[in-house]
Amino acid sequence: MRPLREHRAAAFVGCWLQTMAHIHTHHGQAIPHFDQGWHGAPVHAFHRDFQDANDELDRYLGERGAVASMLQVSVADALSRERPKLQKELSRAVAAKKHTEWLDRLDPKCRAAGILAAASAEGRRPLASEWLVSVPCTQTQQIPDNNYRVLIKVRLGIPITLDGEKCRVQMTHGQCRRQLAEHADHAFACAKAARQSTHDGAADLSAAFHREAGHRAWREASVPEARSRIKNKPIRADVLTRRGPTDPAECTEVKIRHAWTSKGDLQITRADQWDNYIAAEEDSVKLKYDPVRVRPWVFSTLGRPGEQFCSDIRRLVRERLDKSDARRAVSRDSLRQLLLRRWRAQLSCTLAIGVSNTLLDALQGTAACGDLVAPRPTQLYDLQSHRFTGY
Repeated sequence: MRPLREHRAAAFVGCWLQTMAHIHTHHGQAIPHFDQGWHGAPVHAFHRDFQDANDELDRYLGERGAVASMLQVSVADALSRERPKLQKELSRAVAAKKHTEWLDRLDPKCRAAGILAAASAEGRRPLASEWLVSVPCTQTQQIPDNNYRVLIKVRLGIPITLDGEKCRVQMTHGQCRRQLAEHADHAFACAKAARQSTHDGAADLSAAFHREAGHRAWREASVPEARSRIKNKPIRADVLTRRGPTDPAECTEVKIRHAWTSKGDLQITRADQWDNYIAAEEDSVKLKYDPVRVRPWVFSTLGRPGEQFCSDIRRLVRERLDKSDARRAVSRDSLRQLLLRRWRAQLSCTLAIGVSNTLLDALQGTAACGDLVAPRPTQLYDLQSHRFTGY
């Protein structure tokens, strides 16, 4: 319980501040000098406990009177009327400080820092964790047990394979047989069929979202106005859309990027530069399609999306709400949240299943040229004890 010491103090102080007025009003006559002793000499034992917990929080937050200044509530204010949610605010302040202290101690090139950057939801980008809370109400949102175990291990930075195990991805000449590191990052460079399947699943959802918003959408369509600078041929867009018969064509390009090399090293200089890396990928897509308008959907393998995707999916939701059936909705705000939640959950689960399939292809073997290969039992770490267990 030692790591939760400051949280216990926050819970104790917050609980008293929330309920002080209620106790004073309904039970104050039975407790002599209840409203005295919160500062200075304590009258009752709970006064002393409150002062000790308050002083402990002030020391941890690094400022005398930090609790009162942060909550903008004094003991006199708390005695005058009930103050809800103060316990939550104090606990969140303690958690934020602990998180900041932990981040300051992290090596910017370590695995944990890379996971934080590639799975972060900061800046209104909540896609990366949607699969964790998604209700499996559709087939798209149903993650198999084996895939879920692998995803949890990846998210927690737990090794997913034995040291020295070989890659079993099927190639034209047989299995790859290259040595896998503990996190099997080599899979994202080798398991091309699984990577392509993940890409296609995200692109199919993009086309479906555009059609639901009232657009015409085609997959793998040629764009005559945009030509490849190398082959001098029209580019084939992942998704080609038109809002109306006379409207210009718009394209969507899907890219999924892994944060680590095959050896497990971070691909960029520092983990906190991951958003800059994603932004550079978006700029390269726009340059590739120039002069045609393109909306890049760039994601990390852990699910953090680029800024262009976030703005684009909100645009699609707004256009979906302009359709006649949506205009008759009782609450447009509720419908908007429902659409965002459903689309994000479907896309997040699709990416999560694709990433875990990529890793499982390297661990278990995959099909080559359409041939079925029976999966071999693979040893993975047990989540609690790190024992090797076969799934």
